[in-house]
Amino acid sequence: MNLLKITAFSAFISIFSMTSFSDDLDVIIKIRDKKHQEADTEERVFPAYKTEKGLLDAYFEAWYKGDYELMYHLISERFREEMSFPEFTRLLNESKSVTGGVKGYDSISKIANNDGESEWSVIIRFMKKTAGTRNIKTKLIRDGAFWYIHSGGLLPTDMSQFDR
Repeated sequence: MNLLKITAFSAFISIFSMTSFSDDLDVIIKIRDKKHQEADTEERVFPAYKTEKGLLDAYFEAWYKGDYELMYHLISERFREEMSFPEFTRLLNESKSVTGGVKGYDSISKIANNDGESEWSVIIRFMKKTAGTRNIKTKLIRDGAFWYIHSGGLLPTDMSQFDR
């Protein structure tokens, strides 16, 4: 079988060597053995944060970039059990249609600290001027050595529950 592959490859190269191409043409040939074929997509490795400020900075940067997958990873496991990723994404997109998305934050300060939990106040700026700024509170929890967003204004809210 390998001899057949080498012969086919040699014939292919011979045909191309007889044909004239411009200098800016690259021919890339990839031969894969099915036994050693690698997956085309790699599994994403998410960061974990040992400091509350590092977590909040990463969450805001991901929000600004629209990286909902990273944002979802940075919330507590308990919250992720209550809200699926598709629901999380849907709610963030609904919010973005009203606010234009997050532009950044002006102020961030810790207002409470208990063992393994802390509460922060954040002033968020949005892209659309009509959305203005919002002063929100959010709770972070520590799981082992790492911090996660657990509740409060940094998490999307399903407002449809009030449509009764």
